[in-house]
Amino acid sequence: MSDISTKIEMVTNDDDIESISERQDLLNRGKKVVKSKSAKVNCCKFILIAMAVSIFIAMIIQIWDDYGSYLETHSLPPRVHSMSSHCHREQDTCMTKNYNAPACTWQDNNVTLLCTGSKPSHHMVETNADHLLVDMAWENELNITFSGIPVHCLHLTIWSI
Repeated sequence: MSDISTKIEMVTNDDDIESISERQDLLNRGKKVVKSKSAKVNCCKFILIAMAVSIFIAMIIQIWDDYGSYLETHSLPPRVHSMSSHCHREQDTCMTKNYNAPACTWQDNNVTLLCTGSKPSHHMVETNADHLLVDMAWENELNITFSGIPVHCLHLTIWSI
């Protein structure tokens, strides 16, 4: 194997030295000096970003204003607004506690139930005596009329839909 040595070759010719120095000068001159961005450019960028964010927020608010009630009524499940038991003769053995119960009284020989309480905006009323149900109205108070006297206690469930 031959002995290869690494040596730096010294240039002795003046023409070669001059071309090397010219090349170094051209390389140094070719480099661009990067200037920092001015305050005006940074301020304009900030204003544009702030405008974009405020327009986005305004769009979200407008969409919620237009479709919010639709989303609430069509995508959220119904929930129980109140559950209560109302007896006219016997003590109720099924329901021991009422939840958000309206104040109800039996009228017209225990055929009509008149209830006062909070009314959900979209409501559905369910009873265990729906087969006896004749009329139901809820203007200022809930008025339920039955065709006959319910045999057992009336269980009233009001759903918020």
